[in-house]
Amino acid sequence: VKANRRVGGKVAMELPKGCKYWEYGRVQEFINEYNLTMIYFNGCALGLKAPDGSPMKKSWTVATDVPEIVEAFRDKQC
Repeated sequence: VKANRRVGGKVAMELPKGCKYWEYGRVQEFINEYNLTMIYFNGCALGLKAPDGSPMKKSWTVATDVPEIVEAFRDKQC
């Protein structure tokens, strides 16, 4: 990430919302060290559907420093 940052790169890390990985100390330190914003959103707000056609609420979390990702997903709840 440091090399990425030196050349102007950004970070986006995505995992399911309930993933225990988000609770790991090293992950929390990484998020804090790189000042990442946490975004929570649901698949149904993006058109995700089950095989029967019903909306799926599948929840995701993204930790990022990309303003466009924050803007695009911050209100995607259902």
